[in-house]
Amino acid sequence: MIRLACRTAWSAALVCVLMTIGGGCAPIGYVAQIFDGNKIPAMYELPDRATAVLIDDPTSALPDSSIQNLLGGRIGQELTEHEAIADLTAPRLIDELRHNHGDFNEWPIDKIGMRAGADQVVYVLIERFNLSDEQRTYRPVYSMRVKVVDAASGRRLFPAGDAGGYRVASELFFKQELSGGTDSTRRVVARRLAEHAAVDVAKLFYEHAEREPGSGFDD
Repeated sequence: MIRLACRTAWSAALVCVLMTIGGGCAPIGYVAQIFDGNKIPAMYELPDRATAVLIDDPTSALPDSSIQNLLGGRIGQELTEHEAIADLTAPRLIDELRHNHGDFNEWPIDKIGMRAGADQVVYVLIERFNLSDEQRTYRPVYSMRVKVVDAASGRRLFPAGDAGGYRVASELFFKQELSGGTDSTRRVVARRLAEHAAVDVAKLFYEHAEREPGSGFDD
């Protein structure tokens, strides 16, 4: 009975496709979803120019500078691998500016971009980066604001309507409960959360598959 129902459903879908070719059957989008899966378009397509990724953590929400470097590096990697950009400004140039200039944190975004040799900056403001809840159980959660700034003019390219930036936030769940507050465990959790956040930020700028139920879990 189940096989018959499945066969009937697929037959109906096939008939619908054939009718679409012939000018009948209206729900083309539904049929496309059956065969192609759901795709989420980019929120903003980055212009094909030299791009720097800047991570700003004014409240020191990140555990240490290595997580900051991981975030910036992984975002850049995701953008280039998915061909959202072709020219990525080397992250070390941002690091050198940060370490060589005591007033770096007071510089406007466009100045940092220009000094790093970039035409535009993907700016990520860290709002929250917590590894555990009040019960000291690992419940990693992050919140960030993202915007793209033109380095020559200082004009915000994305988002159009919110000067504070586009908010990206998520919580990472574990299939098995983690226990123990050792430094090594916290470092592992922090890195996983940073990598998760970096991918979410980068996906703003390229088409990607819809996340499947359960894919927010980590091992």
